[in-house]
Amino acid sequence: MTPYRKEGQLRGGWNLAERGYHYFIADVRGFGGSRGPYGGVLSAREIQDYAELIEWLARQPFCSGKVGTVGGSYTGANQMLAAARHPQGLACIAPTVGPVDFYRDWNWRGGILTFGIWGSNFFRSGQDATFREGLRFYYQDLLPNRLDNADYRLRSAEYVLPKIEVPALFSGGWDDYFLRGTIRGYLHVRSPRRLVVGPWGHGGVANEDETHRWLDYWLKGEGTNPTAGAKVRLFRTGSEDWIEREDWFDFKRATWREWKSLAAPAEVYAPPNLGGIAPPQNARTKFDPTSGFGHWPELFTADGAPFETVSDLDGQPGLEAWVEAGPCGDFEFPARLSVLKPDGSCVQLSEGRLLASRRALDLERSFTNAEGYPIAPWHTHDRVEKPEPAGFTRLNLELSPLCHRFSPGDRLRLGVTLIRADEVAEPAWARLGPQTRVLLPQTTGIGGA
Repeated sequence: MTPYRKEGQLRGGWNLAERGYHYFIADVRGFGGSRGPYGGVLSAREIQDYAELIEWLARQPFCSGKVGTVGGSYTGANQMLAAARHPQGLACIAPTVGPVDFYRDWNWRGGILTFGIWGSNFFRSGQDATFREGLRFYYQDLLPNRLDNADYRLRSAEYVLPKIEVPALFSGGWDDYFLRGTIRGYLHVRSPRRLVVGPWGHGGVANEDETHRWLDYWLKGEGTNPTAGAKVRLFRTGSEDWIEREDWFDFKRATWREWKSLAAPAEVYAPPNLGGIAPPQNARTKFDPTSGFGHWPELFTADGAPFETVSDLDGQPGLEAWVEAGPCGDFEFPARLSVLKPDGSCVQLSEGRLLASRRALDLERSFTNAEGYPIAPWHTHDRVEKPEPAGFTRLNLELSPLCHRFSPGDRLRLGVTLIRADEVAEPAWARLGPQTRVLLPQTTGIGGA
């Protein structure tokens, strides 16, 4: 079920019709040919419509009684929400590049507005009432709420993932801004599951073979169980090959290596905005049209020592930054991990961002290591805490996962900047403290970061 008009989605079926499947595409209510009052993005009524459609299809004489769902992005999010309602006949789901948190994944990554342009889709709804109501809801009711609330949670599969009982195939890409949702979806469902992460962004995910195997087994009973044995398939950058893992890495049992990149406080220039400042020219940064991966510059960088041996970093890195920005009532803090090659070229591996005033943590919902450090912190986003007026403020950033092989001579680079977010149109100087550290999930090699 799609808000992008079914006429434009006809080739999104992974050649399912050619493989003997009935493949259906439906407009969500209020879009295209689907009538009924529009209730807002991923509304409860829309998800109920999806569940009812699944049950209707399962009852049709052409159907075996088993229905599977596929789809990416929005159609990855709504199928997870529908699956949690347990519609009769649903046998499996296959969400691709799907967000699970309408606040943290979609609109306010790290408390910073990242995807406000999505409302432009209401212009092509094809129905005047949806055009008017959709814009009003999105830009007057929803986005003005800069803190997480019930409206965001209602539209977030994050809170119902454990209710999903059917097998789930999660597919995503290292360059996809919704990779966080793909990983969290896999980690939180309790049903049979599989995870595939490839060298893809938000578009062009080439997971047809995996999807075919998935549907053939759960809908036709053909082939081998794709959740037996290794459940995780990852494309490893650096060596440009695929690896199989029994499961996603264990935060508690992983080997963590601390990298402190600063010997003394370092000054960081904090502009009031990013006007005219481009990303570094010698770097290949991630680019995702959904929400702006890689669009910010690096106004400060710190490089590690060259790796001495082949080294694999596999999992989710952690970043604890200590920032002194006394003149700023609030500031955005984006950070990036990259690999710096011996020839001077630089390739981004991971990225995160956080608004300093949204740094409050819920450790129980965070993924922590054996020492209790929040590697994947869960920021509550339910209150405002201004940065420390004097001294350093600690920020725990949620960085995107990686799977990379470093070659001898490669260096790890930490790149950061600060952006004033206190409505003061003057630049400021801030300091990054030497307590700042990166925790790296290391699987092989010793290296010299």
